[in-house]
Amino acid sequence: MNMYTVKELALALQKHEETIKRWLRSGKFPNAFRNSDKEGWRIPENDLVQRLILAEQYIAENNSKWVANYFEMFK
Repeated sequence: MNMYTVKELALALQKHEETIKRWLRSGKFPNAFRNSDKEGWRIPENDLVQRLILAEQYIAENNSKWVANYFEMFK
């Protein structure tokens, strides 16, 4: 299983490292762990994939609501 560091994940997602750390502290990556302060966090690929799926579902649900509301204005 591939593991990612905070820095790798921040670069891949184009987010600040502190954002990734905040997500880790809030439990958004439930299987992430720290071996030591020196090594830092390790985020399993499965957690990343699950988080991306949830984000995609959220966007799809909210986007369809927005589109429906937007076109209501033209009726």
